[in-house]
Amino acid sequence: QSLADSLETLHKKMAATKEGAMTGEIELREKVLSLYGAVNGYEGAPTKTQLDRIAVLEREMDKLGTELDSAASKEVSAINPQLDKKKLEPLAPLTEEDWQKKQKN
Repeated sequence: QSLADSLETLHKKMAATKEGAMTGEIELREKVLSLYGAVNGYEGAPTKTQLDRIAVLEREMDKLGTELDSAASKEVSAINPQLDKKKLEPLAPLTEEDWQKKQKN
């Protein structure tokens, strides 16, 4: 349950999770989509403000990635001994390469 709670907390930081069209909830995904729309909708090169915003969002994404790695390693290391006792396969992070392979199937 602790792992699920940690992942749900991170999910709420990454994307709006409230239901409904106009919740006012703006998280990382919505910020990225807004910036993408602004850059894509402008005929010229991205502005300095837009480029600066990219850097800010990259840092935010890196921070969330670090939080995910930390939560996964902490929580999974606590869960795996319990799974081993029940003779179940341990949890292991999915590598990007393995994820890519699964997407092709």
